[in-house]
Amino acid sequence: MIIRQKKEQIVNHVKLKGGLEIFITNGISCEVQSLTQSDLDLQFFTLRLYRLFVIFIFLFNLFNSLQLHKVN
Repeated sequence: MIIRQKKEQIVNHVKLKGGLEIFITNGISCEVQSLTQSDLDLQFFTLRLYRLFVIFIFLFNLFNSLQLHKVN
């Protein structure tokens, strides 16, 4: 479960039997989000794609810099 808060303090925290948690705050916005396993798998997959993309960009830049040194 991910809880996002923006400039607020938790005044009271209630945990119910079903696993639902309620946060009472003195701020303006409070978002309580429950993530399922498929959401977590999607986040993990997206992170792996991002890592592969970063590695690809790094290798591409490295290859280009080596090619430039060969020409000069």
